[in-house]
Amino acid sequence: RRAGLVVERAAYVDSLGFLASLVYRAFGSSGTISAASVRAYDRLAFPLSRVGDFFCSALFGKNVLIIARKP
Repeated sequence: RRAGLVVERAAYVDSLGFLASLVYRAFGSSGTISAASVRAYDRLAFPLSRVGDFFCSALFGKNVLIIARKP
């Protein structure tokens, strides 16, 4: 809004990714993620996360999606 845009929608996305990152950090990690892990997440978990976003987008997510337009 401070940039002069009208916010049409704001929502959290990747709800499963939020939970996965909490688990990843809770069980200790070196801070690096392998390319194979990212591919596996993108193929298997992310489609499920999109379903979860339908129910959780107002509560939590790993990222924020904002749709805005110029007035």
